[in-house]
Amino acid sequence: MSTALLALAYYFIVTPVGLLSRIVHDPLRRGWNRRASTYMHYLANRSPRTDHGASAQKGV
Repeated sequence: MSTALLALAYYFIVTPVGLLSRIVHDPLRRGWNRRASTYMHYLANRSPRTDHGASAQKGV
């Protein structure tokens, strides 16, 4: 009985709230920006890796 109530609550409360929140706000900020030269977002205070996983290939 409690499993059925949880399933009903999920499908009739949680799922519609999630769908409505995605309609109102896009968390991934998908869309076209014609003025953008690139869509790459760089992380602040990080240098790019130069070894490209060489230590993992050596078994270290």
